[in-house]
Amino acid sequence: MTSISRRSFLNSAAGATVLGLSGLAGCGYPRRGASDVSLSPTTWGDGVVDRYFAQDDTPRLGGDAMKARHPLAIGHQGIIAGSTGNVAVHAGLLALERGGNAVDAALATALTQICLAGGSWVSYAGFLQMMYYEAATGQIHNLNAAFNTVGDENEPFTIPTDDPEDPSRPLPDGRTALVPGFMAGVEAAHQRWGVLPFETIFEPAIHFAENGFPVGQLLGGGIQRRQDVLSRLPEARAVFTRSNGDFYENGDIFAQPALAATLRGCAEQGVQSYFYEGEWADRFVAAVQAEGGHMTMDDMRNYRVSWPEPLVVRYSGVDVHTVGLPAYGGAHVHQALNLMDLLDVRAYGHYTESPEALFRLIQACTALRTRSFWAMESLEVPGVDLSLAARATRASATALWEAAREGRIPDALVPPVTPAGHSDCIAVVDAAGNVVGMTHTINTASWGTTGINVGGVSIPDSAKFQQQQIANAGPGVRLPDPTSPLIATRNGMPVVSIGSIGSGLHYKTLCALTSLFDFGMDPKEAIDVGALMDSFALDVQSVGEGEFDPDLIAAVEAMGQEFRVDSGAAMAGGRGYLVVVGIDPATGRLEGSAPGEFLGGAEAY
Repeated sequence: MTSISRRSFLNSAAGATVLGLSGLAGCGYPRRGASDVSLSPTTWGDGVVDRYFAQDDTPRLGGDAMKARHPLAIGHQGIIAGSTGNVAVHAGLLALERGGNAVDAALATALTQICLAGGSWVSYAGFLQMMYYEAATGQIHNLNAAFNTVGDENEPFTIPTDDPEDPSRPLPDGRTALVPGFMAGVEAAHQRWGVLPFETIFEPAIHFAENGFPVGQLLGGGIQRRQDVLSRLPEARAVFTRSNGDFYENGDIFAQPALAATLRGCAEQGVQSYFYEGEWADRFVAAVQAEGGHMTMDDMRNYRVSWPEPLVVRYSGVDVHTVGLPAYGGAHVHQALNLMDLLDVRAYGHYTESPEALFRLIQACTALRTRSFWAMESLEVPGVDLSLAARATRASATALWEAAREGRIPDALVPPVTPAGHSDCIAVVDAAGNVVGMTHTINTASWGTTGINVGGVSIPDSAKFQQQQIANAGPGVRLPDPTSPLIATRNGMPVVSIGSIGSGLHYKTLCALTSLFDFGMDPKEAIDVGALMDSFALDVQSVGEGEFDPDLIAAVEAMGQEFRVDSGAAMAGGRGYLVVVGIDPATGRLEGSAPGEFLGGAEAY
């Protein structure tokens, strides 16, 4: 195995392409005043949209071919990376080129991603978390537009999960719906920071909803697999079937007229007026109540985004800023980074080459087997404050480390004392230096299990597996979530923006941070290098087949760490995925990349 050597961060151009995913530059669209800018795909130029959608017919790839799908994008004026929807990513790049800022680009991309996904792994009734570096003030902000719990839901432990007569089959129920935050987040972010007209950022999504687009393998396969869900109620069946009653398949042109009308209502009337207090909200509440839910119009009218103070931790010479409370994703990234520091993971080499480094990284990621980064599975440790507020502090990590060494954490594997010495994510940087790191998600299996669809918007069933968190939070309040988009700064200037998704987002984020800042990898290298996965267990660490040297795994097993090597669906279920954008403050060089598993990508100019 070739040794990984440290080098200056963001200084390598090997294997890079200035155009990113597609090799398609901007169309030379002239800069105009903000009031007459258009992002409609009708303005993109001849053949541009067709060339992007042709990529959706690319077979699913593995190994080196998968990694080569998205070259490193390099630019100096603006850059955007998105986990899925290569057409959506291009819409975001054009928003930058045509006078918009990082927020405009991120929102245009997210809105289009959901349309292109058919509301499957992301939904307009889902939620978003955004981190934003405001270049004019040097401040970093967190916009929390996560789900709210339902005000009249007073017995969350009775929210149905499975059919008691067939535990393998979910039991559809309106009580599994939560109060959505995504659209409120779009409006709030744009009102505070956007510069393009609000209607403009909706144009690509409305265009593709109204005119349709060719169904690719990812969406087509999903529709075929979830026919039972998508045919349960008439409104969903009308969205996903052709005029002859057959479900859409690969290559069909998929138009969503009901969704186009919903998006146009939001763009023209405003999200609060249309989506939370008007026509769409009325229909949503009625649909959920018809399925036994407790949602009311008050839940919708009263929803507001929140602006938590971002959490900040020092690691390897940078300040890592991530989401504030009550979200728990940021607190747990900070807990793990503090443990990585205490266990001196970086001193032993890169975790893909050094057994000692990998062993220590696993213990830090799992919080010494307390698994405290998942609220529903955390162990209590006598004498250690593992409240969310405490987990973000160095003192809590130190107390946890001491408890492990003193035997107060059952089954913890304690390294010897160290020597001295179906979600989407987006990252954007604009020409003014504003930076976005963002995650948005349906927060459940694709389309959920209820089949509720309102105005072309699929309704998540995210309460069906979060009964404990809902009970802890209480009725009618913000529900904590595990997402952890982040911005890292050095000497007050942003150097990295990360958005993360997937069940293993916690592990993937930490693996990327050490690769970026301890070993000087560029964004693509940090995404492509092998990473730990979520094994959904305390005592077993999951890794993907072929991602780690078997001799390395054997050496760590000899230290007492048990592994499970996953492949196929099990591997996909436990992985995390990132988009990463890096900024060199000295030269203005921008680098970005996206995961090869999906048809997203990175583009720069």
